Formats: sequence, structure tokens, C-alpha cells
Amino acid sequence: MAACNAKWESLWFMFQNMWIEVKPEEYLIDISENGNREVCHILMIGNNYDFFLFGLPIYQGYYTIHNMWN
Repeated sequence: MAACNAKWESLWFMFQNMWIEVKPEEYLIDISENGNREVCHILMIGNNYDFFLFGLPIYQGYYTIHNMWN
């Protein structure tokens, strides 16, 4: 957990030569009891898989197509 008021930067990921930006408001959620942004939870966790698994925070603000055949 971290303070929402801290200076948080955008995260950048590259997919097929295209940069995708994930803004702090997309990967942080305010969990303060009174909603004053004192305490935030980061919406990302590590894993031990042989692949990357991206969830909802990376898809916000983008139109996505999931094509299982290509």
C-alpha cells in the first residue's frame, strides 16, 4: 500500500512496436476509509509464470480485440 498523493509516474509497455501508457489513475485505487487518498493499493502483482499476464489496468482507455486464432 502507498499514498495516493505521492508523485506516481505513468508506466509504459511495448506491444508489437507500439507503446502503451498506463496512467497512475488506472493502476492505483484509493482504499482510504474516508476517501481522502491517504492510502492507495497498487493494482498489479508479480507472478512466477513463464509469460506476462496483463489485466484490466492496462486495457483502460484502449479498444482491444482478442483474436485467439492470430
